[in-house]
Amino acid sequence: MKNLKKTSFFLVVLLLSALLFGLYGCQPKETKEKTNDQHMFVYENQHESPKDGGRLRLAMTGATTLNPILAENKNNLSVLKLIFDGLFTVAPDRSVEPVLCDHYSVSADGKTYTFYIKEGVSFHNGEPLTAQDVEASLSLLMNSSGVYSGRLACISAWSCDKMSLTVTLSHPVINFTSLMDFPVMSKADINISGDFYVPNGTGRYKVQSNKQNRELYLSVNENYHRPFAPHIPEVVIYRVKDAETAISMLENLQIDMLPSYVVNVYQYTPKRDLSTASITSGRFTFLGINNQFTPLLSEKTRTAMTYAINRKALILDSTVAYVVPTDVPMPPNSAFNTAQEEGVGFDPEFSRRLLMQDGWRDIDADGILEKNIYGEEYKLSFNILVNDDNAIRLKIARNLVDFFREIGIPAAVDAVSFAEYESRIANSAYEVFVGGTTIADNGDISFLLQSDLNPCGIFNERIDELLYSLSIQSGETQKPVLFQEIWDEFRTKTPFAGLYFEEDLLIFDPIMKGEIMPSSSDIFYGVEKWFFDN
Repeated sequence: MKNLKKTSFFLVVLLLSALLFGLYGCQPKETKEKTNDQHMFVYENQHESPKDGGRLRLAMTGATTLNPILAENKNNLSVLKLIFDGLFTVAPDRSVEPVLCDHYSVSADGKTYTFYIKEGVSFHNGEPLTAQDVEASLSLLMNSSGVYSGRLACISAWSCDKMSLTVTLSHPVINFTSLMDFPVMSKADINISGDFYVPNGTGRYKVQSNKQNRELYLSVNENYHRPFAPHIPEVVIYRVKDAETAISMLENLQIDMLPSYVVNVYQYTPKRDLSTASITSGRFTFLGINNQFTPLLSEKTRTAMTYAINRKALILDSTVAYVVPTDVPMPPNSAFNTAQEEGVGFDPEFSRRLLMQDGWRDIDADGILEKNIYGEEYKLSFNILVNDDNAIRLKIARNLVDFFREIGIPAAVDAVSFAEYESRIANSAYEVFVGGTTIADNGDISFLLQSDLNPCGIFNERIDELLYSLSIQSGETQKPVLFQEIWDEFRTKTPFAGLYFEEDLLIFDPIMKGEIMPSSSDIFYGVEKWFFDN
């Protein structure tokens, strides 16, 4: 069995801090303000009769390898996933679907998974798939610096026999199976390097030719292990030097689509009409509340704050685009967010009633609400901490000041350097803050809610119990139920206030039709239902 060194708890906390505040916290160079999208239209499936034929034209940017595990960027990995399969894939609603995994088992403590590999699957060269291929792919991933680097850091050991792979985790992980969507390569191909490697997967399309190592021509894999009868029989993948070249090809009708991983949609001005389909990104913006700040100790006060926020107006005034409002830390279209069906609350009158019920009064007629807490009088006012190099957060904070003023809470923007912002949150030296993070495909929200990990001073034993129950679930049926219980508790206690989720986009030629519903795991999800209407 292969072993990795165990990560200390201190390091885990540092990594979570980096995730929460480093990767998505500082955006000094890109304000992400909406520019000109007058030629971009949200795609709506009109359910036309599908037509067979045509060739799907795609682009890989700056690719130095065709090895999917070593892919340099998310776009290149997405394109190569037409050729490769994972043990699982994540659907557009973030539910998990088995692909190369026939079934799996989980130990009682949620730390050991055994994946049983589907029988009768072959690579495009005819060689049968075994667990050794999966193990070799996992080993390469764990020791590489590609797109998947760090994604499976929770794995401490793994081993295999002919048709099963056993993985041991350092700690239970919510929806761990959704992280096992990495491309499975043939063990025989793992050490083939550079231009000598021709992609050889088990996926929906197979390589027919590799023209001067600049163009890959694909055809349908007639021996695919799942029902697959696409309307589009051929794919060509152009290897281009950079994003600018790929965008020019899209503009000039030379390729059919690009994801927003390549196109900066906030600065892109299309020269022709294009269709778009949203991809759940998991990038989450929220209002962090210090649950240990005395005036905000009460859940009623925190709930009053979240109902005072007009998220739709905030989004419009902040000029952010391609986002959906939410009050809980889960994308609204997720199978694990049944709470969103109730809508995002905005009711300032309800907020004022909650504050009255919680005992807040303007006792000295100074325009500020007061309350006696633990024998001492406190005023209900606070500063909203933001990093001053993020224009969008500054706008959000100013909007929040206006919203809170409407319910009688004076607030002020506290704009500081990113280093100070990060330090103060880590040391709980704040009252509220505008923050951002990314919720991974597995929907693991432990780092935002678990008592010993979260940045908001939350101590909630019930949420801790539900998070642990989620992490050891061996099946899918109970997960939506457990998530719903978390959202019920979240909305009762209001430890922080969700604002919105950003979305990525798949941008494509309007002649493309069908059920175009890309997922974060596979932008070509359901590609067999796509067709060209020309």
